[in-house]
Amino acid sequence: MRPRTRTEHPKAAVTSRRTPALAAAGCTALLLALTACTGPSSASGGKNGDTPPPARARTQAGTAGTPVPRGTGSRVPYDFNGDGHRDLVVNELVKAPQDSHGDDAGIGVVYGTDDRARPLDPATRQLLSARANAAKSGDTLPAAFEAESACDLDRDGFTDLIVSTDPPYNGIGAPPVPLQILFGSPRGLTGRAVTVRIPQQARFGNEWPEQPVCGDFDGDGRADLAVTASAGRVTFLHGPFTRTGAPRSADLLPDGGPYLYAPEPGRDTDGDGYD
Repeated sequence: MRPRTRTEHPKAAVTSRRTPALAAAGCTALLLALTACTGPSSASGGKNGDTPPPARARTQAGTAGTPVPRGTGSRVPYDFNGDGHRDLVVNELVKAPQDSHGDDAGIGVVYGTDDRARPLDPATRQLLSARANAAKSGDTLPAAFEAESACDLDRDGFTDLIVSTDPPYNGIGAPPVPLQILFGSPRGLTGRAVTVRIPQQARFGNEWPEQPVCGDFDGDGRADLAVTASAGRVTFLHGPFTRTGAPRSADLLPDGGPYLYAPEPGRDTDGDGYD
């Protein structure tokens, strides 16, 4: 894992804090189903031309997986497949008893449904992993792969997931950018992530650029990304982003505080139209 230069921050895409729909689901069943998942996978395919997963696939836990519903795009938060229903991101997955100290199993995603009595169906799920979904740093795949925040960065109607990784770093100079974007699609989160591109003029110091927070900070109707820099400064990445991970433009702002964290459900705390 990469060295840390500050106290670990609260994760942005954890189950209870960032996704209110969790209250309607059985946590244990979701975690067990996700950890055993070998069904609908995001290991291959592009954003709109991905290969659909098998209709049903049997998992180690004996539960059947179902395909992710195909959406057409929406403005609902955390709607990775664009079907108008909020989805659930699970960072901390259950591990097998014999592998309790092993690498993280990955990121679990449970897709929302139109069933008010059961808005989350554990069978409609994906397991995202560094091996299947992370971008390489040179020839190296990251070991860490953790959900941080989510918003529609490319403004196509499908929520995208910002993920934190641990690229190799020799400790000299500014570290590489550990943040990656996994783009949403009609089939949900598919394919390989891309590394967030932060222009040099928007970086400061030698701390890891991390703790990403989504929001429309300039009030133009497009999702932006704020990332911590050294000495309390903030890297402000203006959206929309390209599919290569590049923002429209970028600025370095002073006085950001020790870390960034976005409140939910209301990010516009003073009601002036800016997050």
